[in-house]
Amino acid sequence: MKPFSKKHWILFVLGSSLWFQAGAQDTERVIALADSLFRRERYDHAIKEYQRALFFDPGYRRAYVTGLLGHTWFLRQDYTRAARYYDIALNLQENDSLRMELHFRKVLCQMLGEEYQFALIELFGMPGDMPHYFERRRDFYLGACYYSLGSLEEAALAWEEALQDAPEEKLEALNHLLRGKNKYNRPNPNTAWYLSLILPGTGQFYAGDIRNGINSLVLNAGIVYLAYTTAVNYSVIDAVVSILPWLQRYWQGGFMKASDIARKKREKNREELLLQIYDLFEKEAK
Repeated sequence: MKPFSKKHWILFVLGSSLWFQAGAQDTERVIALADSLFRRERYDHAIKEYQRALFFDPGYRRAYVTGLLGHTWFLRQDYTRAARYYDIALNLQENDSLRMELHFRKVLCQMLGEEYQFALIELFGMPGDMPHYFERRRDFYLGACYYSLGSLEEAALAWEEALQDAPEEKLEALNHLLRGKNKYNRPNPNTAWYLSLILPGTGQFYAGDIRNGINSLVLNAGIVYLAYTTAVNYSVIDAVVSILPWLQRYWQGGFMKASDIARKKREKNREELLLQIYDLFEKEAK
């Protein structure tokens, strides 16, 4: 076998460089196609093209491609995958501002996925010497996490930091919303459960659902009356055997439903309170 001559080596080097150049050009076309699909909101096809670009040329514009994959999965509302790609992109990104933006997007995905503890870990892991804008944004996210976890005082402290440059009336409004009388813990599902256990319908009344409360009260009262007339006209055993299972079913269903109604009402109250707080920040941003 002949040795690898200088001529062969030159051909190999030139051929390799041309192959890599062609590969980069092909990858660039794939990325351009993926960008076009992304702009046209054809996210499923865009994801395939971005992944194709990563597969065939993993090192080419990797930070850009993984960041766009994060955006695409975010718009698909798959926050777990979006956070994964944002994490890859922020570790590859060399620009400090873009890296922080990707970090906040990852945190947002965790919050939308209700992974508030993980979001807090990420927020506390951010550098302490961030620009003022990013500090205020971190404080805002911290407040949102604490609020969702039920820690209103910690949420108030974080949001006060985020609004420290705002007019005094905004801080007073925030203090009133979080530390004054609010409906964050009302109605209590346990209270509704016990009320309807004692007297059907009262748990629904407590939760503000008058229609279901009347329905539960009338239905259970009718079954009790039917059991009474059966016991009088026939026997107590007949009433127990034929009517008691129905009474148990609707009585139990009533207090379970009362608890569910109260829970949904409380979630709605919390959402409305949160929107009022967000409104303070929106006005400040304007």
